[in-house]
Amino acid sequence: MSSDETMVFSEDLCALVLPGMLQSINDLIMLIKSEQRINFEMGFVTSAVILSGHVGELLLKYKLEREGKSFEEIHDLYKLYQQLEDESKAAIQRQFDGLLAEANRAPSSLPNGWNSAESVIKSARLAHVEWRYLIEGNPKKPRQSPDINPDILYTAVLSVFRTTSLTHFRPTFETITTEDLPPDVRAMALKRGFIAPD
Repeated sequence: MSSDETMVFSEDLCALVLPGMLQSINDLIMLIKSEQRINFEMGFVTSAVILSGHVGELLLKYKLEREGKSFEEIHDLYKLYQQLEDESKAAIQRQFDGLLAEANRAPSSLPNGWNSAESVIKSARLAHVEWRYLIEGNPKKPRQSPDINPDILYTAVLSVFRTTSLTHFRPTFETITTEDLPPDVRAMALKRGFIAPD
């Protein structure tokens, strides 16, 4: 990325939106665990996988942009991950290991192919895209990743988040203009006094 190019991902908007999306995933995971079984009828698992993958994609693109790298408009988490600097990958793995330790889970206790951040990202590389086709009912779309553990996927995505500046960044809203907001979000922000009327 050249110095005269503008960044696609506004730090303000990412810091505003992504933590809430991560909290939503965490809440879905807690609902899944409280049911003592995976309940596809309620849609918690599917929702957690789709949302985790989407947030993971946004975070990986955010990190690549901050590293000064351009990226294709793709949804493949692993292809995006592979483009990261080795230092970034190592930092993500340290966070992943730390989160597992916080949860008293040893990597050896995880299913085969799910014991490192990279292996999780590789295994779930297109799950968020493929699983959304479950909702759309597209029988032609292949489902190559049906056995996704949403809790471990969330852990990998949270590991990526914890390696970004977004964990310490607080949006100032000075760089967000009302033109940046969708009309319904703008109306809610005006109603709640988050932004001043024009």
